[in-house]
Amino acid sequence: MHRENYDGISGLRYLWKPEDKQATVTPGDRWVNYNVFTVKLATSGYNDGYFMFGFFCLREALETKKESREAEFEKHIRPSFLERSAIDANELLNYDLTAAAKWVIIGASHMYRLENSVFGDDLQRGIAVHTEFWDGNPGFSLGRWRTWWGRFKCFAEEPYVKEEVRVLCREAIDAIADALFAKVD
Repeated sequence: MHRENYDGISGLRYLWKPEDKQATVTPGDRWVNYNVFTVKLATSGYNDGYFMFGFFCLREALETKKESREAEFEKHIRPSFLERSAIDANELLNYDLTAAAKWVIIGASHMYRLENSVFGDDLQRGIAVHTEFWDGNPGFSLGRWRTWWGRFKCFAEEPYVKEEVRVLCREAIDAIADALFAKVD
Protein backbone atom coordinates (compact mmCIF):
# COMPACT_ATOMS: atom_id res chain seq x y z
CA MET A 1 0.00 0.00 0.00
CA HIS A 2 1.58 3.23 -1.08
CA ARG A 3 0.89 6.11 1.24
CA GLU A 4 -0.22 8.55 -1.44
CA ASN A 5 -2.96 6.12 -2.50
CA TYR A 6 -4.47 5.97 0.98
CA ASP A 7 -5.10 9.57 1.95
CA GLY A 8 -7.70 8.57 4.53
CA ILE A 9 -5.04 6.64 6.44
CA SER A 10 -2.07 8.87 5.74
CA GLY A 11 -3.96 12.08 6.37
CA LEU A 12 -3.59 13.73 2.99
CA ARG A 13 0.15 13.44 3.09
CA TYR A 14 1.00 17.00 2.13
CA LEU A 15 -2.17 19.00 2.68
CA TRP A 16 -2.51 19.54 6.39
CA LYS A 17 -4.93 22.24 7.49
CA PRO A 18 -4.02 24.27 10.59
CA GLU A 19 -6.62 22.39 12.65
CA ASP A 20 -4.98 19.07 11.65
CA LYS A 21 -1.79 20.09 13.41
CA GLN A 22 -3.71 20.91 16.60
CA ALA A 23 -5.68 17.64 16.66
CA THR A 24 -5.12 15.09 19.41
CA VAL A 25 -4.21 12.56 16.73
CA THR A 26 -2.69 14.24 13.69
CA PRO A 27 -2.64 12.83 10.17
CA GLY A 28 1.05 12.04 10.73
CA ASP A 29 0.19 10.15 13.92
CA ARG A 30 -2.36 8.11 11.99
CA TRP A 31 0.31 7.26 9.40
CA VAL A 32 2.74 6.10 12.10
CA ASN A 33 0.00 4.15 13.92
CA TYR A 34 -1.02 2.43 10.69
CA ASN A 35 2.59 1.35 10.10
CA VAL A 36 3.05 0.11 13.67
CA PHE A 37 -0.17 -1.90 13.39
CA THR A 38 0.95 -3.36 10.05
CA VAL A 39 4.42 -4.38 11.27
CA LYS A 40 2.89 -6.00 14.36
CA LEU A 41 0.44 -7.88 12.14
CA ALA A 42 3.32 -8.99 9.91
CA THR A 43 5.51 -10.14 12.80
CA SER A 44 2.60 -12.07 14.32
CA GLY A 45 2.92 -14.57 11.48
CA TYR A 46 -0.47 -13.67 10.03
CA ASN A 47 0.92 -12.95 6.57
CA ASP A 48 4.57 -12.37 5.63
CA GLY A 49 3.41 -10.37 2.62
CA TYR A 50 2.71 -7.40 4.89
CA PHE A 51 6.46 -6.87 5.18
CA MET A 52 6.43 -5.43 1.66
CA PHE A 53 4.74 -2.33 3.14
CA GLY A 54 7.76 -1.96 5.41
CA PHE A 55 10.05 -2.14 2.40
CA PHE A 56 8.17 0.67 0.67
CA CYS A 57 8.08 2.75 3.85
CA LEU A 58 11.84 2.32 4.38
CA ARG A 59 12.65 3.00 0.74
CA GLU A 60 10.62 6.19 0.67
CA ALA A 61 11.90 7.55 3.98
CA LEU A 62 15.56 6.62 3.62
CA GLU A 63 16.36 6.71 -0.08
CA THR A 64 15.30 10.25 -0.97
CA LYS A 65 17.57 13.28 -0.75
CA LYS A 66 16.40 16.26 1.30
CA GLU A 67 16.20 18.50 -1.78
CA SER A 68 14.08 15.98 -3.69
CA ARG A 69 11.77 15.56 -0.72
CA GLU A 70 11.29 19.33 -0.47
CA ALA A 71 10.63 19.61 -4.22
CA GLU A 72 8.07 16.78 -4.05
CA PHE A 73 6.39 18.48 -1.12
CA GLU A 74 6.15 21.81 -2.98
CA LYS A 75 4.86 20.10 -6.13
CA HIS A 76 1.88 18.77 -4.18
CA ILE A 77 1.16 22.04 -2.37
CA ARG A 78 1.06 24.38 -5.37
CA PRO A 79 -2.03 22.99 -7.14
CA SER A 80 -4.02 22.67 -3.92
CA PHE A 81 -6.71 24.88 -2.52
CA LEU A 82 -4.47 25.67 0.46
CA GLU A 83 -1.97 28.44 0.17
CA ARG A 84 0.44 26.62 2.46
CA SER A 85 0.33 23.37 4.30
CA ALA A 86 0.32 23.51 8.09
CA ILE A 87 3.47 21.38 8.06
CA ASP A 88 6.64 21.51 6.01
CA ALA A 89 8.82 18.87 4.36
CA ASN A 90 10.98 18.45 7.49
CA GLU A 91 7.96 17.79 9.70
CA LEU A 92 6.67 15.26 7.18
CA LEU A 93 10.12 13.63 7.17
CA ASN A 94 9.92 13.23 10.95
CA TYR A 95 6.70 11.22 10.60
CA ASP A 96 8.17 9.16 7.76
CA LEU A 97 11.32 8.45 9.76
CA THR A 98 9.26 7.48 12.79
CA ALA A 99 7.25 4.99 10.71
CA ALA A 100 10.41 3.61 9.07
CA ALA A 101 12.21 3.28 12.41
CA LYS A 102 9.25 1.42 13.89
CA TRP A 103 9.33 -1.04 10.98
CA VAL A 104 12.98 -1.74 11.72
CA ILE A 105 12.77 -1.80 15.52
CA ILE A 106 9.83 -4.20 15.49
CA GLY A 107 10.41 -6.15 12.29
CA ALA A 108 14.00 -5.98 11.03
CA SER A 109 14.94 -9.49 12.10
CA HIS A 110 11.88 -10.92 10.33
CA MET A 111 12.38 -8.86 7.17
CA TYR A 112 16.07 -9.71 6.98
CA ARG A 113 15.39 -13.44 7.48
CA LEU A 114 12.57 -13.56 4.92
CA GLU A 115 14.44 -11.48 2.33
CA ASN A 116 12.57 -11.05 -0.96
CA SER A 117 10.16 -13.93 -0.40
CA VAL A 118 7.71 -11.35 1.01
CA PHE A 119 7.18 -9.91 -2.47
CA GLY A 120 6.16 -13.00 -4.38
CA ASP A 121 6.88 -13.43 -8.07
CA ASP A 122 4.45 -10.77 -9.28
CA LEU A 123 6.02 -7.84 -7.48
CA GLN A 124 9.58 -7.96 -8.78
CA ARG A 125 8.99 -4.97 -11.08
CA GLY A 126 7.68 -2.80 -8.25
CA ILE A 127 10.76 -3.34 -6.12
CA ALA A 128 13.24 -2.83 -8.97
CA VAL A 129 13.05 0.95 -8.71
CA HIS A 130 16.41 2.69 -8.42
CA THR A 131 16.51 5.60 -6.00
CA GLU A 132 18.83 8.44 -5.12
CA PHE A 133 20.63 6.25 -2.59
CA TRP A 134 20.21 2.80 -4.10
CA ASP A 135 21.25 1.49 -7.51
CA GLY A 136 21.85 -2.13 -6.58
CA ASN A 137 19.77 -5.29 -6.66
CA PRO A 138 16.02 -4.88 -6.14
CA GLY A 139 14.31 -5.62 -2.86
CA PHE A 140 15.94 -6.55 0.41
CA SER A 141 19.67 -7.20 0.26
CA LEU A 142 22.63 -6.93 2.59
CA GLY A 143 23.81 -3.86 0.71
CA ARG A 144 20.45 -2.16 1.03
CA TRP A 145 20.26 -2.92 4.74
CA ARG A 146 23.73 -1.34 5.10
CA THR A 147 22.51 1.70 3.17
CA TRP A 148 19.48 2.02 5.44
CA TRP A 149 21.74 1.64 8.49
CA GLY A 150 23.89 4.51 7.19
CA ARG A 151 20.87 6.69 6.45
CA PHE A 152 19.45 6.16 9.94
CA LYS A 153 22.91 7.04 11.28
CA CYS A 154 22.89 10.25 9.24
CA PHE A 155 19.38 11.23 10.38
CA ALA A 156 20.28 10.50 14.00
CA GLU A 157 22.68 13.47 13.81
CA GLU A 158 20.60 15.94 11.77
CA PRO A 159 19.39 19.04 13.64
CA TYR A 160 16.19 19.27 11.56
CA VAL A 161 15.13 15.85 12.87
CA LYS A 162 13.25 16.01 16.19
CA GLU A 163 15.12 14.63 19.19
CA GLU A 164 12.59 11.85 19.83
CA VAL A 165 12.92 10.78 16.19
CA ARG A 166 16.73 10.83 16.43
CA VAL A 167 16.39 8.47 19.40
CA LEU A 168 14.26 6.14 17.26
CA CYS A 169 16.86 6.36 14.49
CA ARG A 170 19.54 5.22 16.94
CA GLU A 171 17.30 2.34 18.04
CA ALA A 172 16.82 1.43 14.36
CA ILE A 173 20.60 1.42 13.87
CA ASP A 174 20.91 -1.11 16.70
CA ALA A 175 18.00 -3.20 15.38
CA ILE A 176 19.59 -3.42 11.93
CA ALA A 177 22.94 -4.39 13.44
CA ASP A 178 21.21 -7.05 15.55
CA ALA A 179 19.39 -8.45 12.49
CA LEU A 180 22.51 -8.51 10.31
CA PHE A 181 24.78 -9.99 12.93
CA ALA A 182 22.34 -12.22 14.80
CA LYS A 183 23.96 -15.14 16.56
CA VAL A 184 22.87 -18.52 15.32
CA ASP A 185 22.62 -21.17 18.02
